[in-house]
Amino acid sequence: MPFNIASQRYFKHTVKGLPDSPDGTPQSMDVTYRVLDDEAAAGADTQTADGLRAFVTAAVVEIGDLVDESRAPVPFSAEVLEALLRQHDVMIALRNGYAYGLHAAATGN
Repeated sequence: MPFNIASQRYFKHTVKGLPDSPDGTPQSMDVTYRVLDDEAAAGADTQTADGLRAFVTAAVVEIGDLVDESRAPVPFSAEVLEALLRQHDVMIALRNGYAYGLHAAATGN
């Protein structure tokens, strides 16, 4: 199978390691990420909250499987991502998901 050279590449990864829901059920998110180029990835200061937020915002394309407290589906939007990124543990999980998913995608090629 040939390798497709594309200006934008994407991969999907199920992000785990999130806090359990109030009823104790483990949570996860199905995330579509944009593969960042070397310059964007190297320029991200993920040691600061602002840098980490900028990195995750640039990398996340879409998050599926989102529900509200009554378990009603929540469509993904920029506003939803912004609200999720105000939760530092979720922001870290999304960054880790990028790293784990990119590694898995690269080793799968």
